Amino acid sequence: MNRRTRLGLIALLAMAAGGGPARAQFSGSYAPPTWTLIQNNSNGTVNTSGAPGSIVITAPGLVGNVNGGTITYSNTARLTGIYKFNWNFTNTQNNDDDLPQFVINDNAINFSQYVLGSGLFSQSGAETYSLSRGDTFGFRIDDVDNDSFVGILTISNFLYPVLYSSALQPYADIQSVSLDAIKNQRELILSQAGDCKQRGWLIGPEGSRTCLFVSGAYASGNINGSVSLGSYNSGNTSSAYGVEWKPGEQWAIGAAYGYGTANLSDFNFQGSSAQINSNINSINAYGVYQPDKNWKIAAITGYSNFSHSGYRTFLGDTAKANFSSTGYTAALQASYEFRLRQDSKPSSSLNPIRIRPLVNLAWAGNDQAGFTETGNTFLLNVNGQASNSLIATAGTAIELPIALNKARTTVLTPRAGLAYQYDMLANSTSNRTISATAVDVPSLSLTETGQNRGSNTLYLDFGADLQINRNFGLYADVNYQAFSNGNELGYRGGLRANF
Repeated sequence: MNRRTRLGLIALLAMAAGGGPARAQFSGSYAPPTWTLIQNNSNGTVNTSGAPGSIVITAPGLVGNVNGGTITYSNTARLTGIYKFNWNFTNTQNNDDDLPQFVINDNAINFSQYVLGSGLFSQSGAETYSLSRGDTFGFRIDDVDNDSFVGILTISNFLYPVLYSSALQPYADIQSVSLDAIKNQRELILSQAGDCKQRGWLIGPEGSRTCLFVSGAYASGNINGSVSLGSYNSGNTSSAYGVEWKPGEQWAIGAAYGYGTANLSDFNFQGSSAQINSNINSINAYGVYQPDKNWKIAAITGYSNFSHSGYRTFLGDTAKANFSSTGYTAALQASYEFRLRQDSKPSSSLNPIRIRPLVNLAWAGNDQAGFTETGNTFLLNVNGQASNSLIATAGTAIELPIALNKARTTVLTPRAGLAYQYDMLANSTSNRTISATAVDVPSLSLTETGQNRGSNTLYLDFGADLQINRNFGLYADVNYQAFSNGNELGYRGGLRANF
């Protein structure tokens, strides 16, 4: 089986299985204005008033012109695949001088079910042909002797492959991946905002109000598909290189530069596969207010720039894409620390059981720029799209500092956290869709919905801080998120040092 036939059968089987939107009849990229009427020694006509259901080609003949002639209604195959149609051919004289034909790249093929010499005034049937993208094809009447008798060819139920809407889904899905990367970066910085003395690098004499911090994180997610939406995997690395300054005991302000990556992979759906990789540069600034030793109120704002590079394949052909997006975020967070049992030594800062309820309201926006694909398949002009999230969080964390030596200079502090998050914008259609037009046929437009994480998320966090001595320490977390349409596993950590 050759490549053309194999790809055509794949397209046909996908359509038969309901795997994607096949288009029937003379509509969309094969609407009548896209066709060309070619007359060769003929005065024939094409009647498209029955479109999109059918078209009628008439060859009345040039009386007395024994050289014959042809009338061809021609177009170009947009995609590799199977092209099917029904036909009815009537001749006002029961001769076989007028022949209905299908033309592929100027090669005329008599209809396989048309019987020469049948003596019938009217015949009908169905034809199936395999075409490659770029092939010229058409319906033709060959008027052999150009006599006065009329040949009438009616074409109906014209079925052809179209670009499955799944080809657009990865460009909608990457919006969700980008919003999640913005969220992870924001949470990485908020997790230590105001706590630089406990998790950062103190430089200078004791009591210095300035410190630096470096931390990193990684998360990998699995997003489930559905009957109409493809599944995929996501990955995100985040880093933060920041500085924090305390102008007073109750206030802290800080800023951090972040570099990270994000990717969408393992998308395979309805004949399409895709992968998109992203590089991320971000800037975040925050402020913290602690009116007493229990309350902590933090606000953060941030900007991110994404550089995306990816590809998709459709029935073996590849389209490439390079595009960008811009992310924004702002959040407000408040927590309160309960100390259930004070340490027996009043001078010690160890409080064996600490519980911190937390609430957070965070917004993120991602403006994805439009772009044009390149490659050797049916290419798309993808329109720009803006997506947003508005997440409310309520949770609590518990930690238990454990002294590992008598001097209490080595301390292990295990902790656990549980939170519920609700994205109020996750189900908004505008945040999940993307649209495009075909490069070859600008009048053909597609709109597709992607799969995001959904509205509901249960967030579990387990971690520990290890103070090795008064000058050095480590901290690390493992978090698991179970959301409406999948799950994500993440890690983050950093180093504390006094110089």
